[in-house]
Amino acid sequence: MTTLKLAIKDFELNVSIRGQGSPLLLINGLGGLIRTFDPLREELADYRTTTLDVLGVGKSQMPRWPMRLPGHANLIAEMLKQLGINQVDVFGVSWGGALAQEFALRYPRMVRRLILAATSSGPAMLVKPADILDFCQKQQRKTAQA
Repeated sequence: MTTLKLAIKDFELNVSIRGQGSPLLLINGLGGLIRTFDPLREELADYRTTTLDVLGVGKSQMPRWPMRLPGHANLIAEMLKQLGINQVDVFGVSWGGALAQEFALRYPRMVRRLILAATSSGPAMLVKPADILDFCQKQQRKTAQA
């Protein structure tokens, strides 16, 4: 396993690369460290896995201001370019799944396959509970009238 500090757009990212074979990018959930994926990476010896501490986590630099998903996706694209990876399978867990989707949306030619685990498809998770309750009540009324 190789751990690198990459300078990308005025930030320092902590990146880990392990194995040989088809490139697979692993993106953690919020606050997840590189080592979180160690057990999975042991099982993926036939892949060249790359993972990182996103900005503000682990050994990566803390940004001055909070960064939104598009900014993180741009950093990942630049990271992959610096590593000489043109196309990659992307596995995202939880918040990392949201970032994986953003990356695939912004850089579709760089993503061969997208694998999502324990994540959402976007802002549906930001709906207010009262709106969900209202929707359910309307559906119940429709069912009762039928």
